[in-house]
Amino acid sequence: LNFMENLKSIIDEHLLWLNDKEGGKKAILEGLDLKGADLKGVILRGANLNRVNLSGADLTGADLSAAYLIDAILIDAKLIEAKLNDAELRRADFC
Repeated sequence: LNFMENLKSIIDEHLLWLNDKEGGKKAILEGLDLKGADLKGVILRGANLNRVNLSGADLTGADLSAAYLIDAILIDAKLIEAKLNDAELRRADFC
């Protein structure tokens, strides 16, 4: 699997986890470099995104509610209509 296919698999398993379905597993993407990634509409509620590089990523419409984004890099990330309710954003870098 290439990196993006693997990422899609992690996101799919996270969605199963959120819905208490078999095969579900919480997404732990801590420390990954997702610079410029197309993550439009992704559902990563409660996921571990600590120290993830999301600079320039497209998170339009993404659900990152209650996600952990401590020390994440979000410079130039597109966050149009993204949900960040209760997200942990300590030391996240937006500029």
